[in-house]
Amino acid sequence: MSSWLQFFYDSSNQQDEIDKKISKDMFKLFKVLGLSKTKILEASINPNKFVFIVVRHPFDRLISAYANRIANKNSGQHKFHTQKMYNHREKRKYRRDEIPRFQDFLVYVLGGARDAHWRTYSESCTPCIVKYDAVVKLEDGMDGVKYVAERTGMDLSKWPKDRINRSKDTPATYRDVACEIIEKLYNYFKIDFQLFEYSASQYLKDHDVDCQLTE
Repeated sequence: MSSWLQFFYDSSNQQDEIDKKISKDMFKLFKVLGLSKTKILEASINPNKFVFIVVRHPFDRLISAYANRIANKNSGQHKFHTQKMYNHREKRKYRRDEIPRFQDFLVYVLGGARDAHWRTYSESCTPCIVKYDAVVKLEDGMDGVKYVAERTGMDLSKWPKDRINRSKDTPATYRDVACEIIEKLYNYFKIDFQLFEYSASQYLKDHDVDCQLTE
C-alpha cells in the first residue's frame, strides 16, 4: 500500500506544500489528500471522478504490517505499539527495544488495537456504501497499476520500483500461530474476506499451515 501512496505523491504537482504537512511520513497523505470516508463517498457519486480501492489478502496484510511496521524498530508503529503488547511466553509486556513475536502481535490486533495498517477495509473504506469504479488487488501486480494509470492519466513511469518490502524476508509465518488464533483472525476480518473474495482456507493450504477453518 505504501507504493500507492508514493505513486500519488510522485504524481502530485504540489510536493513542496505536501512535504510541509507530512514530514516524510507518507501515511499522513491520507489526511492531506482528504481521503476521509465523507470525501470518498462524495467522490463516488461524482460521474467525473474515478474512485478505486486497493485491497490485499487479510492474512498477507497482517504479515506486511508486522514486518514493515512492528519488526522494523525505526517505524513509528514499532515505537507506539510495542510497549503495549504482551509477551505471552514470558508473561510480561514487551520493552520498546524488543521485537514482539508474530503471534503476540496478532493477539494484540484481536484485542482491538487500532492502526491504519491493519484496520479492516470494511471499517476504513466503507465498501458496502461507496460505489467504487474498480477494485484493485495487490495480487494483480502491475496489471492493476497499469489499469489505474490508463483510467486516470497518471504517469506509469513514476511508479516506485525500489521501495523496501520487509515482508518478503520476514521469518513470520502462520505455521507458528495457534489454529485458535487463526480462526479468530478469520472471523475478525470475515467481511473483508467475503467482500473481496479471498479464501482463508486456500491461503493456509498454499502456505502449508495445518489448520481447518469453517468459511
